[in-house]
Amino acid sequence: MVLVLDDHPIARQGLESIIKIHKPDVQILQAGTVKEGIDLTEKSQIDMAFIDIHLHNESGFDFLEWVQEKRNRYENFCNHFIIKRK
Repeated sequence: MVLVLDDHPIARQGLESIIKIHKPDVQILQAGTVKEGIDLTEKSQIDMAFIDIHLHNESGFDFLEWVQEKRNRYENFCNHFIIKRK
């Protein structure tokens, strides 16, 4: 199961479409806020997460801190992001 955490619905849907092309059988959950991401993670067995770092009034790092503090069952976690220059 894959979690897509992004505050832009179009970005979430686009990433879901790309994932489905490569892994059509995977279940994908979408969250628009850190709280939604935490709620979904507590209720589901998340195997992978795509996390937007720049959320509206929040940071994807808030979710990552929660994972680190509360979810010790995650043995491996990888974070990848791209910084765009203006």
